[in-house]
Amino acid sequence: MRKSSKNKEESALLWHIEKIVYAAEGCALKPEFFENNKKYLDFISKKLQITSFQALIFSFFVNESDSSRIMINQLANFLSCKRISLLSHSDDFAELERRKFIYCCRDDGNSSYRVPGFVLEAISKNENIKPAGYKKSSVNEVFLEMDEIFTLRIDKEMRYDVLICELKSLIENNTEFLFCQRILKYKNWEDNFILLIYFCHLLVNNSDDSVGFHDFDKIFEDCFSYRVMKSSIKHKSNNLISEGLIEPVFDSGFESREYYHLSNNAKDELFPELKLPESEVKDDLCVVKCSAIAGKTRRQDQACC
Repeated sequence: MRKSSKNKEESALLWHIEKIVYAAEGCALKPEFFENNKKYLDFISKKLQITSFQALIFSFFVNESDSSRIMINQLANFLSCKRISLLSHSDDFAELERRKFIYCCRDDGNSSYRVPGFVLEAISKNENIKPAGYKKSSVNEVFLEMDEIFTLRIDKEMRYDVLICELKSLIENNTEFLFCQRILKYKNWEDNFILLIYFCHLLVNNSDDSVGFHDFDKIFEDCFSYRVMKSSIKHKSNNLISEGLIEPVFDSGFESREYYHLSNNAKDELFPELKLPESEVKDDLCVVKCSAIAGKTRRQDQACC
């Protein structure tokens, strides 16, 4: 190998990750592993601004990146250590997740991990790992990013508190767009604010103007929070209902108790910059008002008996 090629290879993040993967198998987390491989761990740590232990587990995740469900047990088996030894490093896993170097799916009490595509692409090109920034050049880009955020939440790869932070940061960093300016009026509504954004996301990204309760059962912190939200909407005590932002969908003249959508007033307020899909539900056209129904005469009543 030519000297220039070798120098280029040894300056690459992927080359150092490979060295760690080969050296770490069966190391049982012994001190000598960290001592003997300090050069490689230090390179990864400095490049990514993470600790040596985080560099170790990140290297393993990259090596297993063909899987979308990497389990802690797999890492423990690879290192020849007990699972409890890794559980004591939960903060290190959380930091890699916070930095978006890995995604964690929490499903039925079990955690699995995967490496996002943009991370693998950056490593393969020896570039700095840069998650998508909050600043966008158009309101359409804001909604594309919103789609990514909600997808991670629905796939259980994003905690609810992180969802809130991500959405608020996205909107607060793009207040030159009218949608972001106007929806921030409701940011103190907590769960209702997140649900309002979710209704907007479904309408703009999915052309969905008829949102059922099942559509947002995976958004909130837990089942209890979801049930509280569902009850408040059904009983019309929710701010989104009382302020006229969402309303029931009408089907064949009857008000649905399961499906809701943004009101026309809400659409006019929030989406002046966007051309919205036409609703397939003809709300008021299907509604038969009580005053329009002729009452029966006594003779008609008798004829029906």
